[in-house]
Parts: sequence; C-alpha cells; structure tokens
Amino acid sequence: MSHRAPAALLALALSGCFLTYDANDVDRPPATAAPGTVALGDRCLLDGECGSGACAPEGICCDRACSGECEACNGVGTGQSAGNCGTLTAGAQPHAPHAACATDLSSCGGSCNGVAATCAYPLWQCRNQTCTGSTQENPASCDGAGRCPEASTTPCAPYACGGDGCRTGCVLDTACSPGNWCDASGSCVAKLDKGGACTAANQCRTGLACAPDGTCCDRACTGQCEACTGVNTGAAAGTCGTITAGNPPQPGHTACTSDGTVACEGSCNGTLATACAYPATQCRPASCTAGTQAAATACNGGSCPVAITLGCTPFVCGATACKTSCTDDGDCVSGDYCVAPSCLAKKAPGVSCGGANECASGNCVDGVCCGTTSALCNGCNACNVPGKLGTCWPVPAGSDPHDACTTARCQTTCNGLGATCTPGVTKCNGRAPLCTGPGGPGGYCGLCGSTSTICLVGQLCTTADTSGECKAAPRVPLLDGERLRERHLQRRLLHNAPGRTALHPRRGLHERHLQRLVALQVRRALLRRVHRARALAPRASRGKGAVAGLPARVAARPTLTAVRHRRGGVPGVLAAGRHG
Repeated sequence: MSHRAPAALLALALSGCFLTYDANDVDRPPATAAPGTVALGDRCLLDGECGSGACAPEGICCDRACSGECEACNGVGTGQSAGNCGTLTAGAQPHAPHAACATDLSSCGGSCNGVAATCAYPLWQCRNQTCTGSTQENPASCDGAGRCPEASTTPCAPYACGGDGCRTGCVLDTACSPGNWCDASGSCVAKLDKGGACTAANQCRTGLACAPDGTCCDRACTGQCEACTGVNTGAAAGTCGTITAGNPPQPGHTACTSDGTVACEGSCNGTLATACAYPATQCRPASCTAGTQAAATACNGGSCPVAITLGCTPFVCGATACKTSCTDDGDCVSGDYCVAPSCLAKKAPGVSCGGANECASGNCVDGVCCGTTSALCNGCNACNVPGKLGTCWPVPAGSDPHDACTTARCQTTCNGLGATCTPGVTKCNGRAPLCTGPGGPGGYCGLCGSTSTICLVGQLCTTADTSGECKAAPRVPLLDGERLRERHLQRRLLHNAPGRTALHPRRGLHERHLQRLVALQVRRALLRRVHRARALAPRASRGKGAVAGLPARVAARPTLTAVRHRRGGVPGVLAAGRHG
C-alpha cells in the first residue's frame, strides 16, 4: 500500500468492507476493493486496488504514481482527464493532499510553473530598501526556498534618512539625525555641551541656549550685563552670571551707550543684569563764546547732552556767561553802543548824535550821524544841511558854520557850492581899502605903509598896498542917537582911562568902551558902503531891502549887532586889531 493512502481509507480496508464506487462520486465513503479491480480515475485507497497499480495521492487510480507537488491525477488544472497524471499549470498551487509549496507569506513563496512536477521558487528581491528617521532598512532577495531573509538595518547617524536611504551631506539641520547639526562645510556634527563655542542655538545640546557672547549656556543670558563665558562673572563657562562692577558688557552683548565723552561712559555695577549704570557728573562747564552762552551740562545716559544756549545780543560774552549791562561800548555787540547800563543800536545817517561811537557809519559830524568823516566834510560842506541830513552837502550861500571863510580878517561867507568862499570885496573892517592881502581876494587885509600893520581907529589906508598912508576916514552921518552915544563914549574914555594917562588908540583904554566905539566906527563904514551900493544899483531893485554884496538883514536895517564878529561877539575891527 502506498504510504500516501489516506488514513481513513486504510481503516476501511482493514475492516473487511470492500465497496465499489465511481471515481467521480467523491461523496462516497472510501472502501477497499478487490485487488486490481479499480479502474483509472476511480477512487482508491491502495495502489493494489487499481488496475494500474497506482493510487494517486488524491485517492484516484492513476496511470502512474503522480506524487509530484505540482502533479495531479484528478484532471483539475492539468489539462488531463481524471486517472491521467498531469502537471499543474504555471502559477497554480499544489492540490491537496499534495504538499504545498514552501512560503513565508512573502513574495518568495513557491508555485507550479507548468513544467516541473515540483514547486518552483523565485530569487527576486523580496524586500525594498527603506529609511525611516535615521535608520535605513536594507534590501533583500528570496532565498530560493520560499523565504525572504530577515530584515537588516543600517543607522544613518549623524545624518537622517533621505528618501529610502541615508543622507551623506546636509544643507539644513533637518538632514541630520537627532543630536547633530549641519555645519558650514555641509557635514552633520554633534551638538555642543555647556561652555561650547556657538553661533546659534541649534548648535547646542537640547535644553541649552547659545548666549549672545557665543557660548552654549544653561539659559538665554541676554541681559546687557550678563555673560556665559565665565569672564568677570565668577561663574563657570556655560553658566550665566552677572558681570562684576566696573566692567563693560561682554562682546556680543549690547555695549553701554556712549557718545564718546569719557566722563559719561557707563559700565556694569555688579547688581543690575539687564542694563549698564551711568554717571550723572558734569561733562561740560558753563561757557560763553562768540556771543553765545552755553549752560553747564551733566551726563545723561552715557552722553553729554547738547548745551542749552542763549544769545547775548545786545551784550557780549563775559567770562562764562552773557553780560547783562554795559559800562562802555566794549560790553555791547558790534552795531550797538553803550548808554549805561543799556546797549542801544547805533544810529542811522541823519540822526542826531553826541559822538562817533553812536553812529553805524562811525562818523558824527555837525551833530548828526554822517556817511563821511569830519576830515572830508568840513569847510563849506556840512552833514546837517536841512533836507540832506546825514549826507555831506554844501552849506547855503551866505553861511559859514565851520568858520572856513571868516578866520581871516576879511569878512566873507561860503558861496553855496561847497568848495570855496565868496571872495572878499568889502573894506577890510574899515582899516584898509580892500581885502587884497596874502591869498588874494578873501585873504587877509593888506598892510598900509611900510611900518604900520594896520591903520588906527578912524583911519583908512589911501592905497591897497604898503605904499599907502593912513588918513582920517571920511565921516558918515550917524543917526542922532548914535552921534550922541559916540560923543558920550569918547568922553568916558578920556576920563576913565587907567591913571588918567593920555588917550592912545592902542593903549590905556578900557576894553569894553573901546569895543563900543569901534562898533560905531564900523557902522559908519557900512553905511558908506550901503550908500554907494544903492547909488550903483538899478532903479528897479531899489527899495526892496536887498543890496548887492551885503546880507539882506544889513542892507535893509543896519544895526550895531549886524557887524559883530562870530567869535565870541567881538566886533570885526577889534578882532582884526588883535590879530594885526
């Protein structure tokens, strides 16, 4: 009996019960048959029962043993009729009770290939390479016995997985495995422990921070006066501490504010971790320069603030502050002058002044501020001419404010043109015929005779040069009151002369009496001139109060005061006699 006969069939055979049945009647209980009586394709229990002598594993009499894993005699999947052993088609699995193809349920399991009687097994790759996190699972191929080998792995550290395998370089930290970071060279390196030099927090071990001073630290340590280097803190490197007093912040931390003023520089005080401490001492003393006063300044937050300034105008600077009053022009700004205690703006041309310092032009001429110096505005020019105040301008004809024309004995005035005087044409104060002395017309009175310097009172020189003689001057009728006064004065001069000395024209007379007498004589000379001028004047101009060559006030109303000299009220004749 075949060893592959089913155990149930064997039990039936032993019981002595032999049954016959159709091979296709699979529902019949098996039974042994007389030897050699079972036809091909019919059910059998033992090989001897079959006429072919072969009972296939399926319990069917077969033309041959048909015991291959991929053989079958029941006609299913073989293309053969029942009772004829055939090979299962490719991809089919063995029929029971043939042994199944070996498999570990992977793609390496065997199957029939349509040719061989036994299972065929693939040798292809049964496991692809994969990578998860930082572990790579290696690829595998079937072992040819229906199994895929056990998986093997490769760690990627310090890199992480990239796709289905380990990375070999990095650009970002994500390409590195935990505990590593990507450095500038593109390599993943291990993260640093406390005290390690870092440039970013990702370089430090988990739980540590990269402090501003470039150290992996137990905390952020970002205070201005904190440090993790261990320098000036008393703590170990990697442990954040406060910088001791007097020391500056560590590199990487914000420096103390400073504008460069040494006196205002800040530092750590050993207590305050978040900020520098700053002095409040004076950093700039009070000063005054170029008309600007600057107040004293104290340090503020590491800087010396801009000084509060104040302009001194109209005063100038004192030692450290503006002056507030003046005693002279030096205490006032340019353009002002001092009228203690105030500084006043200098005056414009034409405004009355008491000194050159009061004028913006620097010239006080003729009592007003003038655009021209007194050295250039003199003679017959003046700065106070009405309508031209402040401008050097010719004085009106007939005036002589600077005595430019009356300093000589000849009595003349300015001509209104500004440069010259009106030539003298009058008698020389009754003492000489004409003003023809040195300097020509308008000059000094000519001398009379070779020895005499000037004729005596009541005399006239017969010529205008030194060849003349002093002769008694013709008498001009006086007014009744004037004649009586002249006689009275003559008598008083005779009786009141000092020591009753003999009357002499140049000595022994009281000055006051002599002045009065001379005035009367000059009056006579003027009257003669008036009579002569009127006789020569055209008829149309007579009686109109003006006589050519004389001031209108003299021609119209001759008086004693009209002939008084400008200097101190002394009559012109007497002045001429004194300067003879």
